[in-house]
Amino acid sequence: KEVGGVKVKNLRHLVELLRDTKSKYTTIAFDDRFSETIVFDHQAALKATDEVLSDNGIRQQASDDLITVWKKQ
Repeated sequence: KEVGGVKVKNLRHLVELLRDTKSKYTTIAFDDRFSETIVFDHQAALKATDEVLSDNGIRQQASDDLITVWKKQ
């Protein structure tokens, strides 16, 4: 539904919002009145990404098209 108070338009937009956030904490609100909002330290999450992927046997962070969006700055 929203990342940092900005309504997410599509998956590409979600990646852009996560990539471009400048705030210390990132909030993700889901489109369900019973779901909770996730809040995490943005820099800590970025630093932990490789370890989380490795620990869970995930070979790459995202699909090739979304990795291209993530790396574009």
